[in-house]
Amino acid sequence: MSDATSGDEKYSHIDEKDKQSVVEKAATVQKWLEDQIVRQSERPKNVDPVLTSAEILKKKDEVIYFCHPLLAKPKPKVAVPNSGTETPKSGTETPNPPPQKEESKGPSEMDVD
Repeated sequence: MSDATSGDEKYSHIDEKDKQSVVEKAATVQKWLEDQIVRQSERPKNVDPVLTSAEILKKKDEVIYFCHPLLAKPKPKVAVPNSGTETPKSGTETPNPPPQKEESKGPSEMDVD
């Protein structure tokens, strides 16, 4: 929740609605935990617990799996001006390779019988 509400530069590119959904999810789980702690404190100590560590870990994982993809979005790349070198126009074009020497001194190493 603190990452989503911070004004840190590394989270500045994330949409406000994504940040808000992270805050809401964290607040919901925090409210659930507080309610469970209150329910547990009202029960006698010799009765099975209302709140178990497995439930807490499950909620923790739920928050992590929800929030991490939103907060770990990479910043969009800034277009760098051309430095004067020629690059292929599309991904299928390749620069011209240097001419290769032809060897006729026998079979190449790759020939297999």
